[in-house]
Amino acid sequence: MYPTPLSNSPLSDCDTPVEEFPSRLSGCATPARGGFDANQCILKLCIQAALRGDQSLPQWDGLAAALQVYFSQEWRKNYTLRQCENKKAFLFWNAVADANMKLERGC
Repeated sequence: MYPTPLSNSPLSDCDTPVEEFPSRLSGCATPARGGFDANQCILKLCIQAALRGDQSLPQWDGLAAALQVYFSQEWRKNYTLRQCENKKAFLFWNAVADANMKLERGC
């Protein structure tokens, strides 16, 4: 006979009580702009690598779009995607310098 599903039994197969999880977690901070932005995460990882000494410009398709969002959020500058594509290196290294300045200030 197959074991009963956990939802039908208060104990799991190993006699550990089963905890019901709420459908919504209270008190959790969620991003204000509608969710996780993978490109921003990748950009921050690239910035961290540059701060540790990596001197190469990241080579991934989402870099220009990530820089566009980064500068609109961090600097309140609205660059077009085309501007970000054309000045990728300049903008990336400015973002690295910005991150370095924030680290030095303890932000």
